[in-house]
Amino acid sequence: MKLIDRYIFAQTWRNFAAICGIIVALLLLENLSRLLHLLENVEEPISLLLQFLLALVPEYLGLGILVAIFLSTALAVRSLSLAGEWQILAATGVSPTRLLLIPMMFGAVGATAETAINFHYRPVGERRLDQLLDEVRLGRHGVGATIRSIVSFPNGVTVTIDGHDRATGMLTGVFVAMPEVTLTAPRARATHDGFGTIVLRLENGRGLTRRRDGFNVLSFRYLTVRIATTNEKASTVSLPALDRLPLDKIVELAMRETSRSQTSMPALASIASRLTYSLMALVVPILGLALGSPPMRGRSGAGLVLGILMIVGFVRAASFVESSSLQRPVFASGVLMLLIGGAAGLLWRLEIRSGPGFVDRLIDRQLVSPLLYLAKGKARTTLKV
Repeated sequence: MKLIDRYIFAQTWRNFAAICGIIVALLLLENLSRLLHLLENVEEPISLLLQFLLALVPEYLGLGILVAIFLSTALAVRSLSLAGEWQILAATGVSPTRLLLIPMMFGAVGATAETAINFHYRPVGERRLDQLLDEVRLGRHGVGATIRSIVSFPNGVTVTIDGHDRATGMLTGVFVAMPEVTLTAPRARATHDGFGTIVLRLENGRGLTRRRDGFNVLSFRYLTVRIATTNEKASTVSLPALDRLPLDKIVELAMRETSRSQTSMPALASIASRLTYSLMALVVPILGLALGSPPMRGRSGAGLVLGILMIVGFVRAASFVESSSLQRPVFASGVLMLLIGGAAGLLWRLEIRSGPGFVDRLIDRQLVSPLLYLAKGKARTTLKV
C-alpha cells in the first residue's frame, strides 16, 4: 500500500467505525422505550433487554454499513478538499480512478459484510427476536409481562391479569378461562417449571363450572392451575416469514417457484433484495467521491444530503421489490441497481470533467437554493397574513 493509500485510509476508517456505531446506537435507542414498556413486569428485564437489542443489531448494522461507507468516504474527501490536499493530488497527476482504490476497498468489505448479514445473521436475529417475544407473551419470563392484556394459550385457555407487584411477585385480579371451568381470584402467584408449563397458585377465589341444569359455583382458599404454553399435539410446522429464512431454505423455495412458473415469486424477490444491498455497498463509495467535495470557496453540504436521500430511496425501493410480489423480481432489482448505479456514475463523471465541487455547487444552485427561496417566500406570506 502506497503512502497516498495509507493517508486516505487513515482519513476514512475512523469515520467509518464511528458513523456505523452511531447509526446502530441511534436505531437501537429508537426502539428502547417500546422494549422497556414490553419488559416492564418481567423477571430480569435488563438481561432480556440486552438479548432483544443484540437480536436487532444485524438488521440495523446492514443499514448502518451503507451510510457509513458513503459518509466516511465523503467526509474524507471533504476534509482533504477544505485543506487543499485533494486539489494538490489532482494537480500532481493522480487520476481520479486511482483515488477510488481505498473507498472501493471499503465497499468490497461492506459488500461481503452485507451478504453475511442479510443471508445469515439477520435471519438468525429475526428468529431469536420472535422467540423472545413469544416467551414474554406466554409468561416464560414472569406472568407479569401479560398485565392488562388477554393472552391465549394452547388447549383453549385464556388468562387476564389486572396488576403485578414486582416487590412481592404477587399478581392481582387474575381471570382464567378454561374449557371446563372459569376461575377468578384477587391474588395469585405464578412460577414456570422450565418445561413449558406455568404453575398458577390462586388465593381466595371462586370458580364456575357448567352442569346440565345450569352452573355450579365453587369457592376455594388455594387452587393450583397448570397452564401449558406449548401445544404438544401440534403436528404441522409452519414456515417462518421469508426474512427469517437462512440461505439454504430461501434458495430451496426460490427453486420451487421457478420450476412451477408462479405468477408471484416472493422467495426469489427476497434473494434479489438481499443481493442489492451487497451491490449497493460497491456503489456508495463512488457516490461519496462524487458528492463529498465542497465547491471552491464554499462549505455547502448539499451533496451529503443528496447522497443520504439516495441511500434512503434505495432502501425503500428494495423493500418494495421484496414485498410487492412482482412476477420478475430479479429484473426489478436489476433496474433499481441500474438506475442508482447509473446516477452515481453520472455524478462521478461530472465531478471528474468539471472539477472538484462542481456537483455540490450544481445541486446547491439547481435544487437547494430554489427550495430555500420558496420556503422563505411562504414564510413571508404567512407573516403578512
